[in-house]
Amino acid sequence: MKDLISKNKKCYSINLSDVIKEETIRNGLLILILSCLIYFTLSISAEGYNKKIQRIKYKIFNSLKKRNTEYSRTLEEEKRNRNSIKSFIEPDPINKKKYFEVRNVNFYYNNLHVNKNIDFNGYEGEIIGIIGHNGAGKSTLIKIMTGILLPSSGDVIYENLSLKEEYLSINKNFGYCPQFDVFDRQLNIIDHIKFYAGIKDIKVEPEEVLKEIDLVEKKFNSPYELSADQRRKFSLSLVLLGSAKYVFLDEPTTGLDPYSRKKNMGIPI
Repeated sequence: MKDLISKNKKCYSINLSDVIKEETIRNGLLILILSCLIYFTLSISAEGYNKKIQRIKYKIFNSLKKRNTEYSRTLEEEKRNRNSIKSFIEPDPINKKKYFEVRNVNFYYNNLHVNKNIDFNGYEGEIIGIIGHNGAGKSTLIKIMTGILLPSSGDVIYENLSLKEEYLSINKNFGYCPQFDVFDRQLNIIDHIKFYAGIKDIKVEPEEVLKEIDLVEKKFNSPYELSADQRRKFSLSLVLLGSAKYVFLDEPTTGLDPYSRKKNMGIPI
């Protein structure tokens, strides 16, 4: 290929190879070609990136829409469930003092909703049973009602006092027997009675307590040297020290045979 360039009325014949030999022109062409390749690559990448962003937005939108739909459906189901169980709820008694209120208590373990909108009242002289399968949240609810756990939302009110705000003044009225025996291996039986009496700031005669449960002869033994029946009986006696106003028993007959269960459950009554 040849180009004709007119200059000063003279014609010069220039080959492409002559142009490429010029370093300045050659570098300019290389830069131009490289720039075109870069812009072309960027335009393709930008187009792919925009499509990717659109796909992500679409997925997020669909996910939020699905969650909103599921949440609305859950609210509707909860409303229907509440309405359906209203017929099973016993009306509040008349002329009885209200001792506590569990107000819309919810509790989550990570993302697991263990206690959902628990709401009920307790009145003077009542014995309340919490029934449910393993893992239903029975022990969790008792721990919330005794202040061991804080609810994710809601509150427990004892005689117009919030457990969240007045825990120290309320918990002295509690007697709590957990699901499993909790003893100190460094203390013997009589020391446990003194220790729990000290926590409650009450005066008791340890031997009188032990007479009621037929454990006077074991007073210097470790609780772990007792039989399963005797340990649960001793746990119950510690719970009832000082005539606690609120007594919480979390499966107090765990591990006992039917005869021992019947015998031990007579202690709180």
